[in-house]
Amino acid sequence: MKIAYISSIGFADCDFPLIRKMQKSSVDVTYYILCNCWGLKGTLFNIKKQFHRDGIFDSSVYCELFEPYKNFIDLTKVKVINRTHSSAFHPSTIFLLSSLLRELVKNKYDVIHITYPLDKTECLLYFLHKKMVLTLHDPFPHSNNLKNKHMLRMRKLAFSLVPKILLLNDSSLEQFCNNNNYPRKQVFVSKLGSYDCITMLEPAKSPIDSPYILFFGGIAPYKGVEYLILAFNKISDMFPNVKLVIAGGGSIYFDKELYEHNRNIIIINRYIDICELAGLLKGCLFSVCPYKDATQSGVVQTAFTMGVPLIVTNVGALPHSVIDKKTGIVVEPCDVESLSEALAYMLHNPQDVKMMKDNIKSIWKPQVDWASIVDEYVKCYKAKV
Repeated sequence: MKIAYISSIGFADCDFPLIRKMQKSSVDVTYYILCNCWGLKGTLFNIKKQFHRDGIFDSSVYCELFEPYKNFIDLTKVKVINRTHSSAFHPSTIFLLSSLLRELVKNKYDVIHITYPLDKTECLLYFLHKKMVLTLHDPFPHSNNLKNKHMLRMRKLAFSLVPKILLLNDSSLEQFCNNNNYPRKQVFVSKLGSYDCITMLEPAKSPIDSPYILFFGGIAPYKGVEYLILAFNKISDMFPNVKLVIAGGGSIYFDKELYEHNRNIIIINRYIDICELAGLLKGCLFSVCPYKDATQSGVVQTAFTMGVPLIVTNVGALPHSVIDKKTGIVVEPCDVESLSEALAYMLHNPQDVKMMKDNIKSIWKPQVDWASIVDEYVKCYKAKV
């Protein structure tokens, strides 16, 4: 069975260990990674200068970026889809996607695995929709995307064409099928494993010289960062030596007056590359996901891979990933009082934080073995629907 696995830079941190285990399990998989001109920074990659031509290239086109992973995955089975024009209807873009379609047909892949609903001219690939599997990282749109009619149309189109959908947790399985009238027998459930690829790079030294709590990832309204700031402000006088570090790109959507008066709040509002992120995680006391809504988050996998306990909110699959009082703490979303109490608990009880770190190794790590995950993917590929 030949698999074409088509994904993007934004999912590289979860794709790399999956592809690695597939290769080690003798799954014949070719990994196509989309490099869009507007998305050159994300997860494992920080492309400072894009290769100037559109086309499908070997990984050597970005040899410096792939070099650290040469012993992690077989780079001879990695292809870069290099797109240099933002317009979906630019002749070069159309030619690129047509070339990709021709390559997929020529190579006679049995399965075309995509990791997001295709958009605009990418929909050319739906000529092969009968062979497709779609990994749906977000069974439901985030709250800030609910008014994005184009995105919702693209999701609906994907659901109408792709015969198999793979979810990464079962917490929203029934609701997804009911809301989208999608047949239950065509939905498969797997999970995310440990993001082992993060450990392939040397962590940068953390620039923070005091004990600190860490929020990391893109800043967006559904992330609930303002509630974390309000909660930290409530306990800041109790722990004058502890800082709150908010690290990630995106627009600061909340009022700056929430944090400007507190010198212990440090906001690094830019893309954080993987080495810098690893250093921040290595140096922090613990991390926080104060999300207002979510289905799941790669933040959990990233933090736990680095052995960092989490405070998360009771949304989506987050409370299934983080065991309350064992690998972190679960609080209700948008609840400043509960979140401030959880922060204070973690800071007052370093022995419990250490226990949580130990539990991440002994409880979480064995549950996220990629071998069993690959078995679930292969069952999905072979299933007849």
